[in-house]
Amino acid sequence: MYMLGYMYEKGYGISMDISMAIYWYGEAAKLKFGKAYNTLGNIYEKGIGVQKDDKKAYEYYKNGADLGEISCYTNLGQMYENGQYVEENIHQAVYWYQRAVQKNCAKAQLALGKIYYYGMSPNYNFMEAIKLFQKSAEQGEAEAQVYLGLCYENGYGVVKDYVMAKINFEKASMQNDVLGSLYLGKIYMKENNINAALNCFLISLSKGSVDALYYIGKLYDKEEEENNNGNGNSNNGLLTSCMNTIGSDGLSKSLSSSSYLLTTDKNMALKYYLQAAEKGHSLAQYRLGNHYCQHKKYILALYWYLKSSHLSKSQNALGQFYELGLDSEFKKARKLTGLTLDCLLHYSIEQLYSLYNHYCQMVQTSNNNNNNNNNNNNNNNNNEGEDDSEPRSNLKEAKKWYYRSILQGNADAAFNLGQLYETRCFDFSKLTGEEEEEENKSKTIKNEKMATDKNQESLSSRDEFTQPLPTHQLSPEEIAEGQSRYIQKAILLYEKAKKLGSKEAVERLKQLQFIAYH
Repeated sequence: MYMLGYMYEKGYGISMDISMAIYWYGEAAKLKFGKAYNTLGNIYEKGIGVQKDDKKAYEYYKNGADLGEISCYTNLGQMYENGQYVEENIHQAVYWYQRAVQKNCAKAQLALGKIYYYGMSPNYNFMEAIKLFQKSAEQGEAEAQVYLGLCYENGYGVVKDYVMAKINFEKASMQNDVLGSLYLGKIYMKENNINAALNCFLISLSKGSVDALYYIGKLYDKEEEENNNGNGNSNNGLLTSCMNTIGSDGLSKSLSSSSYLLTTDKNMALKYYLQAAEKGHSLAQYRLGNHYCQHKKYILALYWYLKSSHLSKSQNALGQFYELGLDSEFKKARKLTGLTLDCLLHYSIEQLYSLYNHYCQMVQTSNNNNNNNNNNNNNNNNNEGEDDSEPRSNLKEAKKWYYRSILQGNADAAFNLGQLYETRCFDFSKLTGEEEEEENKSKTIKNEKMATDKNQESLSSRDEFTQPLPTHQLSPEEIAEGQSRYIQKAILLYEKAKKLGSKEAVERLKQLQFIAYH
């Protein structure tokens, strides 16, 4: 009866008919055949040919579990873990997973291992997670092989073992596992085995991986990778001939080619980053911000940095962006088009680039008109206000983004903010009237403190940056006192950057110490 139901469900030898499949599974269940209960539970949980019904799914799984069906143990555990029909209950999830684990169920070993791995259970036991992943991986569970590979790669609960990590990723990749192929590709990237890395990323891409789009972009962007590593040599090259295997939807259409011409191609890197960024990949968005910043397309850079602004590196980039006054292009666009920051962030990619092209045309027209006017009268613009396109530092915004990045442990942001305090903040004369008004209206940003250094003086924003600026002319004594305060804040930030691994901070602290003694 169960096999007859299975034939109706899959359409083997007869027309597919879910209603008849459910009937025969039900007949088998009446005879207390546990597997039939589990299959019926799956049908209703996933809504296969019927309306999704978690209540019925739970009841079938529970009846099967009462008969000792191992798969029902695991599925009940998942329902308790995810809060499907029943209230979320990790204790109950662990209970049912453990019953299945006792029967050597690979899926339950994986599920219970993940609970321990992520510390979801009060009885957190990382070593037990490793053991469970190993048992599940030995039975061929691809996801367990991936987790085991990650443990070996990062030294989670085991001694770091690059070879074992690679072996486990290879096993998962051989089963066409998306993450297994992706992580194996990353290992090949580290080994500079570009062809092998590309093959792995294409396999992952064929399964719909957005991460794969990003990493293929990184393969094309080898020059930047080498610069990031301090190499500076951009002649090792990358792939160019694989693009014919990629459709417009970004998915691999063919993986038959096994050889590639290696060359760096910034345009192809940009194309892959855009595809990944459009799908919400934060690192790709950050890379696009860097690209457009380098090419002085600051509106586009600002858009992508803000899109990825939960990343510490994007927050640090935004700090530098505002410190250098690179938002001047956006201010000019706001003046010409009425564009607001909130509106910009809600634009689609097509709208973004259409707006930017329109803005560039308006700027060109405006420049041509100004040139014509200047030819008629060179003094016409002598008394005009300052050009909005000229870079003018926004120290308040710069500081805000640096702080956010520091709270995520970014050493570069700590060093950059230290430099800002040391060299810029006390010079009130450089702040514009607009910035002064903003400073006078600003409020304290609450709860900003150093998360990784609780005993150190808090680096919250309740300081001179957020206090109203003096309206009177500063005396030399007041300037000197202000400079001293800022130097002390800079030193605290350099110390923070040093603890986070900044070599620049180490050198700057040595220089300041030398100056203090001489």
